[in-house]
Amino acid sequence: MLAHRRSRFESLEKRLALTVTAAVSAGDLVVQGDADGAVVITSVGTGNFEVRDNGVLVADSSALTDVNDDIQIKLDQSAGADNTVTLDLGTQTVDNISANLGNGTNSFTATGGNATSLNFQGGTGANTVSLTTPISGNAYVRLGNGANSLTVNGNVGNLEVKGGSDADTVTIASTAAITHGVFAELGAGDNSFTLNGSVAGHLLVRASSGADTVTLADVSSVGKNAFLSLGSGTNTATVAGSIGGSLHYSGRDGNDTLTIADTAKITDNVFARLGAGDNIVNHNGNIGGNIKLFSSNLNDQFNVGTSAVTGGTTTNNLGQQETGEDHEDHGRGCSHNTGSNGSTGTTSTTGTTTSSNKSSTASSRNAAISKIVAAISRRR
Repeated sequence: MLAHRRSRFESLEKRLALTVTAAVSAGDLVVQGDADGAVVITSVGTGNFEVRDNGVLVADSSALTDVNDDIQIKLDQSAGADNTVTLDLGTQTVDNISANLGNGTNSFTATGGNATSLNFQGGTGANTVSLTTPISGNAYVRLGNGANSLTVNGNVGNLEVKGGSDADTVTIASTAAITHGVFAELGAGDNSFTLNGSVAGHLLVRASSGADTVTLADVSSVGKNAFLSLGSGTNTATVAGSIGGSLHYSGRDGNDTLTIADTAKITDNVFARLGAGDNIVNHNGNIGGNIKLFSSNLNDQFNVGTSAVTGGTTTNNLGQQETGEDHEDHGRGCSHNTGSNGSTGTTSTTGTTTSSNKSSTASSRNAAISKIVAAISRRR
């Protein structure tokens, strides 16, 4: 009987040992430890915060003063527990927000205030990240290998997302505006990327072997080029918004469906390499420049709706994919009448683009991608 009571007492001691600490160091608010429950970090005035763990006050504004630099959150680095963290900056402005929540099933929400940068590090568990706090610089979200989701509701300078081996869902809401560019590398799961807001610069979405879905909604806009490289799964991409530059689509051996909706407006060109699967391209929108299509399957379809507009030439090489053919070829490809290679409808040929534009456009594209990839590499 005594042994049984001792066991219960030890279990209680172990549970109470889970604790979060909060302190201010050189202007940084540092929250760390093993959480007992939901952790809430709240601004209660300029430079002042309070922190609660499972509803219990860990530190109040009398202890957490003069916060004027970073917010650092490091939880359950050894325990691998599930964590829910809410950061409310109120009207507070900070430099960097960093959150590392360990390998559990974690949820992180940042609201209010302003920050210069954000760095979220997920582990092996499923992570849910909701970002409403405006980030003037880079927001780097490393989601890890679980089934993850990221929702961006506020304004961000540059958004960089890294997924892992499971399914990732990334949503940029209609309330969000990305001042510069978006780089989303979503990994091998069945991934989903949805843009409802605006991206002033380039958009680059890259995925691997899973079944991927990309939607650029009718309310969305991309100021420059959109690059969608979706790997060898069964992929679906729908463009219904506006793109200020060109659309570049790359699929591999899976079945790909690329749809340019009737609400879509693409200022420049569309280039699509669809690989060896059973592929379909639907064009119902407004393309100001050229269309160039390649695939390895002669039975692939190119369907052109009655409301579709193409300002330049159409090169339909479905079933004729060439090795290394991943560049723009403005005005050089032959124009095929629709109806060949499974296509329907009509194709307009109302203008051409000189080969000199090909070099300058390709150089600009490669330079932009190099900058984005270099930024990602520096952070790893």
